Amino acid sequence: MSFNRRKIGLLAGAQFFVMTALSSIALGQDRSSSGFNAADFRLFSPSQRASTSQPSTDESIKLKSSAFTPVHDTTSFPDACKKGFAKQIGERSFELANPGQPYQATDVITQNPRLPWRRLILGGSTPDRCIVYYEKGGIATTRAVVVIDISKPSGPAFVWGGIGGEDPHDLVSLVSQITDAKFQPGGPYSW
Repeated sequence: MSFNRRKIGLLAGAQFFVMTALSSIALGQDRSSSGFNAADFRLFSPSQRASTSQPSTDESIKLKSSAFTPVHDTTSFPDACKKGFAKQIGERSFELANPGQPYQATDVITQNPRLPWRRLILGGSTPDRCIVYYEKGGIATTRAVVVIDISKPSGPAFVWGGIGGEDPHDLVSLVSQITDAKFQPGGPYSW
């Protein structure tokens, strides 16, 4: 049986499609075995993309009026915040280096491959919200911030996130940047 190039191309495309589908299924099963189910990983849903450069007006008022406790050590984040952050960035567990500590800053892995890809710049928490401002390594270093609602009985929920920002002096200036639209809208690949 002879195949021409067109038939080979179609077969290769079909094989790629099947392999992609099988990989997705396998990935979903792998994540389910880690304690999360497929519903926990909605990285591509509109609810977890920041479609605006700042939170809603109600959320901005809430953030401005909240007394955040500064977090400079990742172990100090509430467990719900850690779970929500891991969920948002698509990781199985919470991995975030402390400020000044080594992390995987580039896409060239030359040191310990277990270094986290993200490092805390500044964080804060209240009984119902947490803010995590961090840098993410890779081809280019990116700064991002996420706001997570940790008050829901159903579990932590993404509220808003953005990329960029300026070096905040403290939590008050970070909250001001968030509410004053100093960040660009972020998406699944931003986190």
